[in-house]
Amino acid sequence: MSTVPHYIMSKDNPQIKRVRALLQSSRERREAGAFVVEGVRLVEEALAAGRVATLFVCPELLTAHARSRVFLDDLRDDGDYALTHVTPDVFAAVADTDSPQGVVAVCLMPEEAALGPTATLAVLLDGVQDPGNAGMILRAAAAANADGVIFGPGSVDPYNPKVLRGAMGAHFRTALLNLRSESAVRACAGLLPQRVMAAAQDGARYDSVDWTQPTLLIVGAEAHGASDLGVSLQTAAASVPLARGVESLNVAMAAGVLLFEAVRQRSPDAAH
Repeated sequence: MSTVPHYIMSKDNPQIKRVRALLQSSRERREAGAFVVEGVRLVEEALAAGRVATLFVCPELLTAHARSRVFLDDLRDDGDYALTHVTPDVFAAVADTDSPQGVVAVCLMPEEAALGPTATLAVLLDGVQDPGNAGMILRAAAAANADGVIFGPGSVDPYNPKVLRGAMGAHFRTALLNLRSESAVRACAGLLPQRVMAAAQDGARYDSVDWTQPTLLIVGAEAHGASDLGVSLQTAAASVPLARGVESLNVAMAAGVLLFEAVRQRSPDAAH
């Protein structure tokens, strides 16, 4: 598809209204099978993954910085997406950040992912509703080379704009399973025989758990902890020792500590 751009000068353009709808509504995203990313870095990740359907750029904003100018210059070649230029006023209508860089992409959701039979490490978000935490957990899972991240019932939409920003491109680097029924989560969790709940307290010390086994890490809701589903799935619980007077870790930070303990134990240089 040629990237010779169209030009949009009205906020009432149907394409602009569609972008706003995708930003604001998880239902719109599900029905369209599409989501929106903003900013040079995230758009580059989406382009590299071949997920971009339509690219909206504001040259006046992109040319304000050297890094963005290079990105704009690279768009002169043909690509498998539609390229649309917009005015600064129109771009403000589709920007979801305080300091927009001048590029937004409508991306296609991947085909429904599944944990493969050789999966050895995955994460279940069990009612995690804060988009920032969800994004950071996704980012940590991708960095730990996890085989997948499951968004279970009650968790935030994984394609929420704040989740996308927090994940810093992890959506394009790890398998993401958006499972909204208990039966689907149970079937997926059953592929991993060890299922460890991240516990604020009363769990085994995290580095005493054998993370070399095929493992599902379960992280519960920020305010209420694990759901009945999460509790029923767990085969063990792991806690991170904290200094006196500290009640708990942020759920995303706890997930990162546990994931990288798994990485440490699985390293060829780890002492067993």
